[in-house]
Amino acid sequence: MKRFMLIVLALAAVMAIAAPLPSAACCEPEAWVELVRARSYVPGEGVIDFTVEKTVDGDWRQSLLHVVIDGPGIFVNTPLIALEGDPDWASVSEDLGWGGLDTVVRIYNSRAYTWHTMEIHIDNYANTSTVRVWEDSGFWYRTARVKGYVLLDGEMFRDFNLPYEEYGWIGSTAHPDEW
Repeated sequence: MKRFMLIVLALAAVMAIAAPLPSAACCEPEAWVELVRARSYVPGEGVIDFTVEKTVDGDWRQSLLHVVIDGPGIFVNTPLIALEGDPDWASVSEDLGWGGLDTVVRIYNSRAYTWHTMEIHIDNYANTSTVRVWEDSGFWYRTARVKGYVLLDGEMFRDFNLPYEEYGWIGSTAHPDEW
């Protein structure tokens, strides 16, 4: 009987050691979408509005950009552009306190019938501690102050560091408490 009990105890010990331990990764959402949006209106220069969404699913990532520009001599309304290179050039912090985008894309000006190279370098910094949800989309978001700039064919197109009417958003389908 003692031998049987020793064998049972030994097996229980081996099973306890071999059992997988829960990790922090088990609690992270498996897939989510991050959002960075910036909009600026300057009287006499028009509107620039762009949104980037990065989908994260395990190790797979893809960033899609949409650009709208409406101003004197220029009108751009792109289809979704898949950003080449590192999709993490579009990124959002876990607490939704920061979101940024650094990329270069080709855009078409349908007013002048010309192609241009647009270089985007922006950082959105949350300007409120309140995290809200867009009910219809499931995005958790914070409003933000936009900093940075946009170049068009190597020339300054919009300086987000100047005091214009600007709006920024930082969002994610994963609630900040789930990260």
